[in-house]
Formats: sequence, C-alpha cells, structure tokens
Amino acid sequence: MAVKAKIEAHTAEPGLTGPSKLGERTSTNTLLQRQWVGYSTTHQNKSNLLLHLLAVPLFMAGTLVVLYGLVTLSPVSLVIAIIGLMGALFLQGCGHSREPVQPEPFSSRWDFMSRIVAEQWMTFPRFVVTGGWLKNISQPSPENGDLGQEDTRGHTHSINQ
Repeated sequence: MAVKAKIEAHTAEPGLTGPSKLGERTSTNTLLQRQWVGYSTTHQNKSNLLLHLLAVPLFMAGTLVVLYGLVTLSPVSLVIAIIGLMGALFLQGCGHSREPVQPEPFSSRWDFMSRIVAEQWMTFPRFVVTGGWLKNISQPSPENGDLGQEDTRGHTHSINQ
C-alpha cells in the first residue's frame, strides 16, 4: 500500500497528503494543513517521538544561531549552527526510519526546505501542545512487543503479562 494511501486511510480528509506536483510551491496554509493531516500517523514510534523532543529544539536553536551568525557576520556561529542543524536532521532521519508509516518522500529541494521548516517551527510544536505527542507516546507500540488487548470493560491489558 502506498504511503499516501496509508495516511489517507487514517485521516478524514483524503487528498491532503504528500507533496503537490513535482517542484510546485504551495501556500503556507496548504503545506501546514497537508502536513498536519498525516502527522500523527507518521509519528507513532516511541524512539522517534523521543528523538523529536531533542532534535526539534536543536533545529530551532540552530536556525536562530544561523540568523545571529548572519547578522553579526560570525563564521564560528554559522559553523556551530550548521552542525546543530545537521545533527537535528540526522536524529530525525534515524527516528523516522523506525516508523511503520513513512512520510511522503520529498519531491524537490524546495519541498524539503519548506516541509522541514514547517515541521520544526509549526507542526511538531502544535503536535505537542495539542496532546498528540503524549497520546502517541502513551499508546502500546507493536515494535516493542507491547500489544494491548481490551477486555469487555474497555481496559487494555498487555499480551506479554
């Protein structure tokens, strides 16, 4: 099953996932809406969720240090910022590789840059603030063998007990 179909199967709004036509630039609202629709589906793995708690603030700090380095013309700040940004992207790449449903592949450099910046500064913070992160980290993870079964009263019990 294609990634787009997997995400659409878990969302109420088909057609809002994945990049638009190759190289086509979309509005910020469309990008954020498209990213938000499948976000919970592509962020279920506990390791990935924990890595995002480290990587997203690292990316944010790196972005701010880039701006500082450009304003002050500080090459040291720019090098530190680039290392931080690369580290954040590496951590998130490691985390996303563990997800059962992968995000839609990037279609262009513009798609990569716009989706990464949107995720770091808008979508992931929104995911945390709205309770999506806590909900997903609290759910049993099939990859950890912690599958739960509901009894007749709706209580979940671990199969591994």
